[in-house]
Amino acid sequence: MQSRRKPVCDACRARKKRCDGARPRCESCEKWDQPCHYSDNSWRRTERVHGPWAAPSARRISTATITAFSPPQPSTTADFWSPSSHPLSTPDPANDWLNDVLSFPASTDYWSSTDVISWPNSLHGESQSAEPTCLPSIPRIIELVDLFFSHFHVFVPCLHEKSFRETIYNFQNLPGDPSAVLVYTVLAIAASMHSDPSTKACQDDWFSKAKELYKRSKKIHPKSTQLVQAAACIMFQAMVSGDTQGLWWTMGDAWKRACSIGFNRIDVANPPSLTAPARETEECRRAIWTIFIVDRGTNFPCGVPHAIDDRQFLVNLPIHNDLFRGTGILTSESAQSVPFTRSLNSLITSKYDLDKPVPMIHHLIKAYIIMGRIAEHSFSLHPASEADLIDQEFNDLDAILVRFRLSLPLTATDLSCTSPLDYKTVVWFTAILHGSTILLHYRAASSVCTGRYCGSSNGSSSESFLPARSSWRLCVAAARDIIQLIKDASRIATNTLVNPHLSAILCLCSRVLLIQWHYTTDRSFRNDIDLVLLVFERMSEVFPVLGRKFCDRIRNDLHLSCKDVQTMYESGSKELLEQCSAWRLV
Repeated sequence: MQSRRKPVCDACRARKKRCDGARPRCESCEKWDQPCHYSDNSWRRTERVHGPWAAPSARRISTATITAFSPPQPSTTADFWSPSSHPLSTPDPANDWLNDVLSFPASTDYWSSTDVISWPNSLHGESQSAEPTCLPSIPRIIELVDLFFSHFHVFVPCLHEKSFRETIYNFQNLPGDPSAVLVYTVLAIAASMHSDPSTKACQDDWFSKAKELYKRSKKIHPKSTQLVQAAACIMFQAMVSGDTQGLWWTMGDAWKRACSIGFNRIDVANPPSLTAPARETEECRRAIWTIFIVDRGTNFPCGVPHAIDDRQFLVNLPIHNDLFRGTGILTSESAQSVPFTRSLNSLITSKYDLDKPVPMIHHLIKAYIIMGRIAEHSFSLHPASEADLIDQEFNDLDAILVRFRLSLPLTATDLSCTSPLDYKTVVWFTAILHGSTILLHYRAASSVCTGRYCGSSNGSSSESFLPARSSWRLCVAAARDIIQLIKDASRIATNTLVNPHLSAILCLCSRVLLIQWHYTTDRSFRNDIDLVLLVFERMSEVFPVLGRKFCDRIRNDLHLSCKDVQTMYESGSKELLEQCSAWRLV
């Protein structure tokens, strides 16, 4: 009598592995913590499973015919994100109470989506109605991932490309899996660059789904690094889509999560027990710095206090990009980087290996640290009785900015000496430097009014006006340097200017040019403002909301009366202290 063959689950059949036929889950699925499904005719030879999670020999279908994800199965090799590979910050059962303590009340206006994630099931043959938040076809996902790493990774440099692609290929539809948040957010970011209108139309749905899944996620999770990475991506997309409420909510929640896990003190003398590989630790380090950059870059235009207090922050600067992007094993010895210190003098004079150039991301981070200190100084709430202390702080920051500029190599400030891979970062970094100069000296210029704007009878001859006049000239010089930077970048590649982090700096630059145009009636300043408007028009092709918002604001400023412009000048950087919702647009 012929013995009956043991049933084989779909997961083991896809991976061509031995299955013990146990119910409800076989030994292999139990080991990998995967859903275990037995088809009714599983003991017979069935169709091969399609999808990138199947073994290479099991793929017998063209990728062009694949229309959606099938139920995910574990790969034949250990997944990079597998909890069994490296249980990063796995919470102690005794600390489960933190998930309740760390709950963050969400605004009902922002977190209004109640959709449940839906997945087509091509393996089981079950027909499910497609929801707008379903993932696209595999070829389309690969296109979007390629676009993300080609155009947007420079803004959120915390994802390791090979590891993220493995996450895509081994995607799991498990409740609370941070991978879903990260995947949806990356697709939403990349959709703005896709040529297919139907794909662009899904951007808002994917972003809403990512925010909803992030809200549902546990505060403490074995894959906490992915949650922090997802938060950094959500913050970026919220910034470019004009979702200020969502940006600040996610920023506060992400920082709260990171501190509770210990990500804000990765590099202290006695670091928290995070048993993670060196590359994942570096991903976490970069995610924290990405959030720091967004915090400093989005709060200074309106004087909002920073969410991240660098007094409770000790994370070393990221390692070289070439080392991080590599596909080999990254050891803790090779992943050594420059330590972070709150002392600006020590930070800008950090020692580097003379055989390797200083990574541009280090220059950028230092620029944002300095700009953050300048913003704290410019928007200080301390009374005028502390004028001596404020003046000393101003002089110290001015000296730091000068020393930092002199310490920079040409490759960090001159596009003609820079690698093409760093064009966008060099433009970004240089604009931040000039913007910091304006932010620092714009306040000094308003502290003592100059003759024409104050109506002084002997304005230019009074020595009391000289400090303010000198500071204002520095503001104008920095604004014109930004215009020259725009011209130089346009001669090489206009896409280097399509950077949402430049929007606030360019708006600040246009205000300085507007004041100087009214003061001198020099037409060249008006032409420079038109150049800034052209940059925002190009930016609006990729980031429509952001580009249109700043275009409208600058055009509105052009209609201001001379009295309004005088008030703008006399107020200095304090004039920036208003919400975007208060802008009067024409």
